[in-house]
Amino acid sequence: MITENDLFPAGTVLKTHGVKGELLCSYQSTAFDRTDCVFVRIDGLFVPFFIASRRQKSAQSALIVLDGVDSESEASAFCGQTLYLPVELRREESDYTYDYFIGFSVFADGQDCGRIVEVNDQTANVLFVLDTPRGERLVPATADYIESVDHEARRLDMRIPEGLLDLN
Repeated sequence: MITENDLFPAGTVLKTHGVKGELLCSYQSTAFDRTDCVFVRIDGLFVPFFIASRRQKSAQSALIVLDGVDSESEASAFCGQTLYLPVELRREESDYTYDYFIGFSVFADGQDCGRIVEVNDQTANVLFVLDTPRGERLVPATADYIESVDHEARRLDMRIPEGLLDLN
C-alpha cells in the first residue's frame, strides 16, 4: 500500500477545461513533466491515475486528461485536489522551481525566520515573501543563500545577510 511517505505533493488541479475531461493543473516540480502517472488522495488512500494526454500551458501549468476520466462532470471531482508523485522522482530532481518552497519554514543561524507564503518574481531578482511575527519580509530566492533543504520537514536553511530581516 502506498503511503504519504512514498509520495510528495507536486501540483494541484485548478479547474476543468472543456467538456471531455481535461484538467488545468499547476505544478511546483519539474518531475511532473517526466511522469505518466499521478496519485490523488481519495477517501484517505492514494490512487494512481495514468495521464492519457498532456498539453503544456506555461512553465508551471499543463492541461491533462487522466485515463478513464472522459467528461467534465467526472473531471470536476478532481478540482482542488493535490497531485502527488513518487519521492524517487523528487530525489532525481536537481532543479526545483521557487514556488516549490511555499510553505517551507526558513531558518538562518538556527533561528526561525518565518514561513515562505509567496514567491515574488515581478522584479529582476526572485524574492521569497516570509510571514514573520514582525510582518512580511522579503528575502532573495537565490541558490547562493540556500545552505540546505529538508524536504520532509519542509525546512530551508539560508544564509541571510545581516540586518535584511530588520528592514521595513
